[in-house]
Amino acid sequence: MTNHQQRSDVERFDHPMVKAIAGFDADRQQRAEFDSAFSAATVEASRIGGEGACFGLMVCDIDSFELLNERHGHHWGDSIIATIEQSLAQAIPDGRMFRMGGRFVVLSGRCASVGAVKAVADRVVAAGRVPGDPPGTGGPEGLTSISSGLVLLSPEVPLDVTWSRATDAMYVAKAEARGEWVMPED
Repeated sequence: MTNHQQRSDVERFDHPMVKAIAGFDADRQQRAEFDSAFSAATVEASRIGGEGACFGLMVCDIDSFELLNERHGHHWGDSIIATIEQSLAQAIPDGRMFRMGGRFVVLSGRCASVGAVKAVADRVVAAGRVPGDPPGTGGPEGLTSISSGLVLLSPEVPLDVTWSRATDAMYVAKAEARGEWVMPED
């Protein structure tokens, strides 16, 4: 195989349409895994009931990501995403993290109280504060942050409503309290 043929193969797989299809498939797989985990959490919360079975759903977005990604390049953005993903995984050892639609979605493990779910949200937001200049990327100095919307799972509330409430709360956090989490009042 010549260098030209190798380069041609790489360019074919680097095409935006191929990347979009691959991303769509990854999103679908993540969504299926999330749906299963969400269902299991609501069943467990219903079975145990009360304060002893609290689960939280957090929809998180990197603050000013689009602007910084365009300014500093996609290599920088990919590094930031990978760094935050690793940091989040370490922050929620009993929970699950998913990457869907360009956002991080966190489903806490079972917590003994609402306060414990809020402590998980604190850890998630802290995990999103990563150096804005991963080694070798030439990106901005300082910290990158995430904003998050937090909603407690309730067996009586369907996924789409829970998801919408968490997403709306995330947008409030982005507008009013960047780098923090917001929980809507019931």
